[in-house]
Amino acid sequence: MIEKIEKFADQSRTIISTIIGTAILSMLVALYGNFSAIKAMLLSFIYITLQIFGVFVFQSSLRAVKIKQIRWTMVIIMQIVPLLTIFVFSWIFGIISIKKFVEIIPLISVFGVSFFGITVLWHEKSKKEKDEDEHNDICNKECLKKVSTNVPKNKNVEIERISVKQGSDIHIIKTTDIFYIEAYGDYVLIYTEATKFIKEQTMYYFESVLPAQFVRIHRSYIVNTDFMIRLELFGKESYNIRLKNGVTIKASKAGYKLLKDNIGL
Repeated sequence: MIEKIEKFADQSRTIISTIIGTAILSMLVALYGNFSAIKAMLLSFIYITLQIFGVFVFQSSLRAVKIKQIRWTMVIIMQIVPLLTIFVFSWIFGIISIKKFVEIIPLISVFGVSFFGITVLWHEKSKKEKDEDEHNDICNKECLKKVSTNVPKNKNVEIERISVKQGSDIHIIKTTDIFYIEAYGDYVLIYTEATKFIKEQTMYYFESVLPAQFVRIHRSYIVNTDFMIRLELFGKESYNIRLKNGVTIKASKAGYKLLKDNIGL
């Protein structure tokens, strides 16, 4: 299911880019070059489609090509090829004259560079989010493995209270009052409805001793499912958990699977 959502998101992003790019460029070409709407739309669609293809080629080669000069050369080539393609297409089918085509070259070139850059950044941002989620999934799996090896399976330990020292005061927190726990370096932050407490303890520890309603949804978060009110899809493989106190917490792919098993989705 997750893979289908991811594939659909990629396809949707490509379709949206193509539609928006074609619509804007065709409008500019029609107004600036005094072309008919059909001719402007046809040329714009071919040009934008080739730009989208160039974006995929460029992104696929980013890891293999480390030299900046080569990357810039690739960008220049990917701007020239679509321009030459629509010129040859127009010349063969007699859509526009060479003189008119030359007049709109500056417009198309400026738009093409801008569109290419924005599309690359958009796709790159989505790719980084995916890589981050995959990294979080690996961390979550490693965390679960460490907990399962460090805590005996027949050990039935569930704490009902947590003591936290703040200055000269010692606060006793009921686990039923905890909304979520956040990793904070070598410490954790324990959030209740009214306030938060800091405690020198590991996430592994709390993951192994907290009651069943607490789920590790992210390498940085353990959430109390009793205070959940909504589960929202955010991005391709990211999920937001909305709590009763209005706080939204991000869940990774692995954390989402654990959460589904816990609440019976």
